[in-house]
Amino acid sequence: MKDGVTVLERKILETALKYDITCRSYEELYKEEQFEKYERILPKIEKILEGKILVDYGSGPLLFFEFLKNYGYDKKISYYIGVDISHCLLKLGANKFFNEANIDVVLGDILYLPIRGRSVDIFVSITVIGNLLDEWRKGINNMVNTCKNMGVVTVLRINENMNIISEMELDNKSIDLGKDISFIIDCEKKTTPNE
Repeated sequence: MKDGVTVLERKILETALKYDITCRSYEELYKEEQFEKYERILPKIEKILEGKILVDYGSGPLLFFEFLKNYGYDKKISYYIGVDISHCLLKLGANKFFNEANIDVVLGDILYLPIRGRSVDIFVSITVIGNLLDEWRKGINNMVNTCKNMGVVTVLRINENMNIISEMELDNKSIDLGKDISFIIDCEKKTTPNE
């Protein structure tokens, strides 16, 4: 702890600042890559989207909602909530979908979620867990605790994340996304890593 701030708190602040600083170029940098991931993930969840509340943890500028809208799935879900640590990214997404009735954005951190337990049906969290350092289990458990049905967590395949991937592979179905891997989590069975 330095200056009363823990390593984790500093990492959270740095992550928020990084995404706030780069938010104007976020879509240019990541949209195509994210949409490719979504195309591989959608078949795993599309059958259960009808009438469901979906929360996107680490939503950024609501690219997943945009993707769903492109394929007409925005009309199937009852409500979409984008949660992100970056005020700037959320503002971009909120401005883009200002007229949508079934969407909301929430400024929040996965380690301290502002979402009630068992209040959403489905969650997605695409390439966020690697930002949580040693607290990734807590982040996953927090997301699972808000969910009634199923979650999708995507992890970047880099050396720092290999322990996460190894543990997640033990209890969850996976989808190979090339440089990423997604895990389908059954929230009803609560198959999450131990804290």
